[in-house]
Amino acid sequence: MNKRQNKKLLALSIAVGATLSPMSALASAQAGQEMVNPTGMILEGYWHNWCNVGGGDGYRQGSSACIQLNEVPRDYNVVMVSFMKVFDETEGRIPTFRLDPALGMSEQDFIKQIGELNAQGRSVLISMGGANAHIAMQSGDERPLAEEIIRLTDLYGFDGLDIDLEQSAIREKDNEQVIVDALKIVKEHYRKSDKNFIIAMAPEFPNLRHAANQSYKAYIENLEGYYDWISPQFYNQAGDGVNGDYSGEACSGWLAQNNDECKKEFIYWSSYNVANGIDGYVKIPHDKLVYGIPANNDAANNGFVKDPQDLFDAFAQLEAEGLGLRGIMTWSVNWDLGKDSADKPYDQQFVNTYGPFIHGGDVDMPPVFSGTQDTEIFVNTEFDEMAGVTASDEEDGDLTSKITHEGEVDESRKGVYTIIYRVTDSGNNTTTDSRLVTVKDDDGTIGSKPEIHGVEDTTSVLGQFFDTMLGVSALDSEDGNITAQVTIEGNVDTANIGDNTLTYRVEDSDGNEAVEVRNVQVINEAPVLHGISDVSITVSDEFDALHGVTAHDSTDGDLTSRILVDGEVNSTEPGRYALVYSVSDFNGATTIENRNVTVNEASVCVIHDYPDWPRKDWEGGEYNHADKGDLMRYEGVVYEAQWYTTTVPGSDSSWIVADGDCQSEGNQAPDAIINGPANAIVGSSITLDGSQSVDHDGSISNYQWSWNGVVLSESSSSLNVDFTQGHLGQNVFTLVVVDNEGLTDSVEHTVNVTSDDGGTDPGVCEGIPAYQTYDPSTGEGIYMTGDQVAHKGDKYEALTDNLYNIEPGTADHWWKPLGSCE
Repeated sequence: MNKRQNKKLLALSIAVGATLSPMSALASAQAGQEMVNPTGMILEGYWHNWCNVGGGDGYRQGSSACIQLNEVPRDYNVVMVSFMKVFDETEGRIPTFRLDPALGMSEQDFIKQIGELNAQGRSVLISMGGANAHIAMQSGDERPLAEEIIRLTDLYGFDGLDIDLEQSAIREKDNEQVIVDALKIVKEHYRKSDKNFIIAMAPEFPNLRHAANQSYKAYIENLEGYYDWISPQFYNQAGDGVNGDYSGEACSGWLAQNNDECKKEFIYWSSYNVANGIDGYVKIPHDKLVYGIPANNDAANNGFVKDPQDLFDAFAQLEAEGLGLRGIMTWSVNWDLGKDSADKPYDQQFVNTYGPFIHGGDVDMPPVFSGTQDTEIFVNTEFDEMAGVTASDEEDGDLTSKITHEGEVDESRKGVYTIIYRVTDSGNNTTTDSRLVTVKDDDGTIGSKPEIHGVEDTTSVLGQFFDTMLGVSALDSEDGNITAQVTIEGNVDTANIGDNTLTYRVEDSDGNEAVEVRNVQVINEAPVLHGISDVSITVSDEFDALHGVTAHDSTDGDLTSRILVDGEVNSTEPGRYALVYSVSDFNGATTIENRNVTVNEASVCVIHDYPDWPRKDWEGGEYNHADKGDLMRYEGVVYEAQWYTTTVPGSDSSWIVADGDCQSEGNQAPDAIINGPANAIVGSSITLDGSQSVDHDGSISNYQWSWNGVVLSESSSSLNVDFTQGHLGQNVFTLVVVDNEGLTDSVEHTVNVTSDDGGTDPGVCEGIPAYQTYDPSTGEGIYMTGDQVAHKGDKYEALTDNLYNIEPGTADHWWKPLGSCE
């Protein structure tokens, strides 16, 4: 059966896909490489997608390096690109990635550099989140998020995604469900191509606890079997820690993260407890556990491993017990290549120390300092920067005499002073350490009082979790950011409506205290109805007033079963019907919304007004796309879908402007249809049948036939044709039908006539090569604009570049007919 010619865009997707600009072709070539998965141990480093031009961005006023991706040292076999996030909330909820132009490289440079790292066997993942990212997904965002991850992966060549949500973003709105489901979709998408899309995570270690307010439990347990490894951040948590063995020895019992004297024990027990899922922690198998530590003192407020031997010994003990870890993670590569506050390079101290350890080389241990802990003195007390400070090295022994230091303490003035110590061993390994020396008055006060920000009075929703630290920070002119030291008195009872008082306190290193009080009012929000926009249907269409309609309440959750509908729709009678939807939550808050349902008379042109999609992806899903042949109206113009599409009608090649018959209301044009053979031989007779032509809102009053442009006298619904030698080749028949109100429609039908011995060539196309399908082994069969071919006795000219596997004679918008061969 042939349909109207302007509805036949055969193989459009093939031709469009074959026609790429040079830039998109390069992107595809780079992004199309195989996904690289690390084997063996991992040394994972985060890379900054930004440049801190002014410097001084470290916790000790050092400066992170601004580097391009191909400058990441080779021992980092996993590189996390930071970050995928929501850059502008007005653009929607779906996070994305944007290359920072301050890095001095183009998109193509970035894609090429990812390819270079992949060629070296190194994995490059996109990290989603970060400390300052506000990500708040809602149910229904699963597929859009999955599509964006796939788009970024295919564009740039990423090998996977790392979940690095922090603070309230971990459990914000529907993040736990949406992100998990989206990543499962992405994982399965690439599995179909025998590729493993890496899924990793980097939770702060307190959030590995089952009972944590911002626990990663849902992500870890619901992605079990999908995630590849997890790199907890065992730093920046001050006095938080883990339980040891309580043996009574010096480093047993409670082990604080910032206790440098018990660092080996902290590393061992934190790994042991997590790997076994004990001490309240969500279990992460030891062979999927990567241990996260900062690159230096500037990279984190606390948690830096001053003596690498502590980590080596802890890892060795775990390995001996059959609990060997997968590797080490650090924040960050840029800090490893950064500088301290005296503008001295850190000289890749981290990668030079841990790279050989991870990859099996000889570890040349750097020197280790002792006696450089922060300290306090009173005004006018003599202070010797070198008193009690020593340095030693496994190979060189005592290196105290080699220590140099920068900075000095003015004992006569209160304040906080930074001293930076540096020592280099005979193997040219340099260790840098810093300490803070506080000079205070005899009464114990010094400097200015800290300030607490972000504690204004606010509201919270009944039944929802309220993060008391969201947006709260504490700053001190001497100590810098001391947010981690804030304590809170009181709590927010989100189970009951009413006022709640919270008292925030923070004390700086000088003993100065700041206190702020805020009121949090718990309120009840009314439920929200979804899926009740006005809709149009056709007579006899099935209509369920509750189909696709849901109700959700921030406190009570899904209230769909409580929806009430007032009014009814008679789908057998054209007209406009009004429905009133209402739903109440368990606290009495009610939402009411109106909906109009229009029942139209049956018509050949069933048009949906954008964004009233006609199709859904699966039974029970939401209407969210159009299929080939569907009609949608946008800004007054009716468009016809050429294939599955979710784009705005008319915005790309998946849409064409629909026939003029469907652009206006009232009488609709008939639909001309020809049924009959597409091939015949000389001396045969055929019948072309136009009786299946139809007029949905009337009747067909006349049939008019033409043969190769010549109008025939035949006016019946069928045409009998006899073929002679003069009809060899293509014969085009046209049928025009007229309805009872004078509207017309036409359709063409081509019959290819061959000789009685089966030959298809009525003549010879000298000098014109025969058409052939694409052969990947030779590259033959791809045609460019202007190329001519002979096919079944006729000549054709290609109308676009990179044309392949589209048979001449089946799509005149790709192949221009030039007539029969002679």
